Amino acid sequence: MPGTLANIAPWILTVAATTINRDFVFEFVLGDSRVIKGGGIHFGNLQKDPIYPLIYGMDAKSSGEGFVTYDDDDDDDDARYVQLTCPCLRLVLQVFFPDHFPEIVRCKPPALDRNKIRGKIVVCENFDNQYKVKERLKGVTSHGGIGIVLIDDDAHAVASTYGTSPISIITEDDATELLLYICSSTNPVATILPTVTVTQYEPAPIVAAFLSREFVGYLAFQYWVFPQPDIAAPGVDILAAWPANDTSEALKNKDPPLFYLLSGTSMSCPHIAGIAAAVNADRISDMNYPSIAVSNIKGKESRRVVRTATNVGVYEETVYTATVEVPPRWEVKVIPQKLQFTKENKKLSYEVTFTSETSPEEDVFASITWTNG
Repeated sequence: MPGTLANIAPWILTVAATTINRDFVFEFVLGDSRVIKGGGIHFGNLQKDPIYPLIYGMDAKSSGEGFVTYDDDDDDDDARYVQLTCPCLRLVLQVFFPDHFPEIVRCKPPALDRNKIRGKIVVCENFDNQYKVKERLKGVTSHGGIGIVLIDDDAHAVASTYGTSPISIITEDDATELLLYICSSTNPVATILPTVTVTQYEPAPIVAAFLSREFVGYLAFQYWVFPQPDIAAPGVDILAAWPANDTSEALKNKDPPLFYLLSGTSMSCPHIAGIAAAVNADRISDMNYPSIAVSNIKGKESRRVVRTATNVGVYEETVYTATVEVPPRWEVKVIPQKLQFTKENKKLSYEVTFTSETSPEEDVFASITWTNG
């Protein structure tokens, strides 16, 4: 059965990631003074005035690049070739030929003409995720370009860092405005201003764009329930600790950063875990963990622990029997040894007593297994 997550055991908490009321934006200023808000973090030093020539990726093609092929059947005879020489055509062709855009609009280095992009800001597309944003940026700057504008809704959703190379990541909606400007201008120019931090950003929090959503309904003639997480916490553009010896993210002539912006449920889960730990700091021993740990047992001293089990199995009325495996010189008793669940009684408690013949000198492990087979 398809699904996005599973939450079988009652002690498992599934956590989603959300944005916070802080954002990182910068202004992409066009030659006609229009401003497009871009995403991403960079520390470029371009002039504030829009004086840098703009070029669409297709117009920067090297010899032999830049054709979109379309064939409406399996015959090669009537294949039609459309050459993109103006970004305006892109607005139309993307609707009819979404899977046939050439490598050049993705700004892959072999397809770029150095002479055409030198000293310019190159507008690039992202129709797949196989070519990383940083690789596109490096490809353009290594060929003489001064920066890129990347049209990518997904990359715009999180604030990745790109060093000192100017980059502006814009949405598809803003791309329409940009491409129309390039088409209508005989000398399209722009500039990319440095990133600034925006506080009290709204709307926030919202569920991260990279997460799946709950779906309940019919799919492929069957009724499906794709569950949603139990809780959500900050998980987008979180300032997290970073290895001090990792030079891959260090700016030129700068020490490696001690913190880095990261996104994902690996950021949101620690928020929830930290809150839970703080709330239960004074009563950890009373928490109903599926695992049990006892310490500082001396001589023939005994320790008693109580746990509550929840029946999450298929059968509502069933009996579970405890099986205990213990190391030598230890005694573990489970009372009662059987738990009889009913429709009305899905939670039952049991007691575990640990007794050692001598004071243990090292950690030892045992197990209690409840089975209804």
